[in-house]
Amino acid sequence: MNLGLASGNLYKLFFPKDQNKIIEFFLTLCKKYNFNSYELTYSCEDELEIDLNDKSIKFLKALECVSIHYPFHDIIEDNEQTRRIFKKINQIYHETDSKLIVTHPEQVKNWDFVKNLEKEFDVKIVTELQIPSKFHLDGFDKLLSKVDVRFVFDIGHAEFHDFELLKVFFDKYSNRICEVHLNKVFDNKAHSHFFMHGASKTLELVKNLDVPMIIEEAFDPDKIEDIEKEIKYLLNYFLNPDGNM
Repeated sequence: MNLGLASGNLYKLFFPKDQNKIIEFFLTLCKKYNFNSYELTYSCEDELEIDLNDKSIKFLKALECVSIHYPFHDIIEDNEQTRRIFKKINQIYHETDSKLIVTHPEQVKNWDFVKNLEKEFDVKIVTELQIPSKFHLDGFDKLLSKVDVRFVFDIGHAEFHDFELLKVFFDKYSNRICEVHLNKVFDNKAHSHFFMHGASKTLELVKNLDVPMIIEEAFDPDKIEDIEKEIKYLLNYFLNPDGNM
């Protein structure tokens, strides 16, 4: 399997968010567990102001799959700010040999504009399954039926949807999934940990997908050892034929 980490896991530890410091922190874990995937998570345009250093670029270029999460607080529309953001992301994308730029569906105001950006910057832009309050499953189904776009299957977001409806959706569109975000819903909040709260039917859905599986959770800086506990739990889950812990 292709397990990896997202820099967003440590957004509480480094402020302002410095991708170089996060990569430095994760280097040992990535080498120890032979990770081949990584996601650079950006929440807002300001975080793009800190350039990747040579060591970070070298690390990322050696990986099998690098994705960039477009700043999720910023809308994507035909204006100066979007073009400014894409110019910077384009630089990161090509200097790290990234494969994907991940967006949220509610961010995108016009998919024709996004498709033009793909051609202009020579990048691949994908979307992501969202929670119902932001983008309902019916709306996401309509989007995928109209737009030729692949998507990230976020377990935490998915678990807010009715499971039977979700399974029908998954069976219909699983061939369009390009990446999975691994996180658990607990106490009505996503981005919690499987090792603390157990696996789920939704996690079982993605078990056999041949795509990068990115741990994208919110770890407590005072319990940073939980990252390795989660890695071990998920490796055991995915590599155990019966899925029994």
